[in-house]
Amino acid sequence: MRPSLFKITAILALFVSVVTAQTKTVYQKSFPTKSNTKLNLDLTNASVYIETSSNNEIQIDFSLEFKNYSTEEIQKIVDGIQVDSRTRGNIIDFRTTSKTKIARVSYALNSNEGFVLDSDDWWGKGGGPKNPHKTQDQVLNEIRKNNGLGDFFKKMKILGEDGKKRPIDLKTVQTIISKFVIKVPKDVSFQLRGTETQVFVLDELTQKVDIGITKGLFQAKKITNKDSRLSGRDTNVYVESIAVNKLALDDVSKGIFGSIDHTDCMFKGSRVELGYIGPEVSIRDYNSKIYFYNFDQNFAALPFTGEYTELFVYDYEKNVKMKAKGSITLMFDDEDPFASSSKGVKPTTAVVETMVEKKPYGKIEVNLENGVLHVMDNKDKKQ
Repeated sequence: MRPSLFKITAILALFVSVVTAQTKTVYQKSFPTKSNTKLNLDLTNASVYIETSSNNEIQIDFSLEFKNYSTEEIQKIVDGIQVDSRTRGNIIDFRTTSKTKIARVSYALNSNEGFVLDSDDWWGKGGGPKNPHKTQDQVLNEIRKNNGLGDFFKKMKILGEDGKKRPIDLKTVQTIISKFVIKVPKDVSFQLRGTETQVFVLDELTQKVDIGITKGLFQAKKITNKDSRLSGRDTNVYVESIAVNKLALDDVSKGIFGSIDHTDCMFKGSRVELGYIGPEVSIRDYNSKIYFYNFDQNFAALPFTGEYTELFVYDYEKNVKMKAKGSITLMFDDEDPFASSSKGVKPTTAVVETMVEKKPYGKIEVNLENGVLHVMDNKDKKQ
């Protein structure tokens, strides 16, 4: 799964009156809260920022900024957005859906000419290490970076009828900027369900939350509550620090976490990167590629059960003790397979257990069937 970061339409340009920049308010309302108030959010085709409210009110401010759209085009998009809210006792329900897919920044370009990508490596599949180790800071930088489409349009060229390529005039690109902000008091728990939706959490979430995103994007700083849940399906998930009751990822192409602790995880068909692993983490997986980059000194034990999993464990400081059993292909530092076991036959401890001279931080108990375990512990071969 690869998220749609852009949309370019090649149609005959229409010569209409164009508004350079205009902001339209879609919805604006505040809701008073009490100690037992709960908020339910149901969002489709939206891009929203979640912030902490400075008072005891839930504040919803939904507006869009348009550039190079005609008045008629703007009104058509706004008319295609439906918003509904209601209060039931201590529960506040808010729902919005849009006929137009709205991203944090959406671009469109009208042209009767063709387009060509003037780059051979836009998706980053060029040279470089095969499975490089990442420090926690490197993982955090990857989460925080903001790749807008300015660079994309610089790589795109208009292909004229004469076969010549010329750069796109960014001043002619139509742009929609989402200014949809929901502010929630830090003691108000909420449930969020998003479909084809981007969610950016700008402050720490210490209250109980239940967040589920399908076919969208979720990015957050810190989620810490022993009763919270986070799930993503066919989406991308970026979280700087997480400690919740349940983390579930299904068909997630990028699940990147700066640090994780006190969390029960269930993954399926995903790519998951864990920058820093702390105490009380457990993982069950089916058919994912998972990276354990670094371990906290308080790391004690991690039970891991997987089927058809490819697991990379980086332990250059040799501070982690590891045992593995099951039908496994074992590889050290991405060289040739060191040992392989047949289904139903457990490898011997001497083959798959990494011993250390000093006391290790903790132990990973790997129960893996029909999977591949990569043990990356040779600094001299660090990629």
